[in-house]
Amino acid sequence: MPKKKEPDLTSEEQFKRFQEAAKEHEIEKRLPEIEKAFDKLSKPKKKTSDQCR
Repeated sequence: MPKKKEPDLTSEEQFKRFQEAAKEHEIEKRLPEIEKAFDKLSKPKKKTSDQCR
């Protein structure tokens, strides 16, 4: 049976789901560290000079 394709989620929605899962699995003490990682990944990347050409 094929897996259902999940709709594309925004980074905020992904983080909210992750927070819920973290609470469920009792890893809440690492949430600040994980939140920093999500923030870093969700920021728009700077274009390098090679990408602008």
